[in-house]
Amino acid sequence: MLKKSTECPHCGSTFSRIIDEIPIVIRSDTKTFHLVLFSVTYARSNSSASGYGRQIICHFEYVHDRFGSESKSVAVTVLDANQATAVTRYQIEAAADSLAELIKQGNRLEGAYTFDKGQLLSGFPE
Repeated sequence: MLKKSTECPHCGSTFSRIIDEIPIVIRSDTKTFHLVLFSVTYARSNSSASGYGRQIICHFEYVHDRFGSESKSVAVTVLDANQATAVTRYQIEAAADSLAELIKQGNRLEGAYTFDKGQLLSGFPE
């Protein structure tokens, strides 16, 4: 699984950051798909009403040959994340690994997931 390149051997695209605060996160099997982090929104602060700590929303784009050449998008809410820390970067990378595994298996992704304590769960948090 390709993780640390800005050029995709799957499609030949070159990926770059929109702004420096967004890490470059890419996954590809080099033949049939790629997944790339498009943006990160640090939108939700600590809220006692939700029962969750800080949350970020990662917006990924992916292409799988099985589903055509159009990019598809997926949003992942990462729970208990602090803005721009090494732990948050690790959580984003782990969420990308989980999404890539689903894509590699030939699954069409849902529109939204929650990443909580190392688990990728379907849908947004309640």
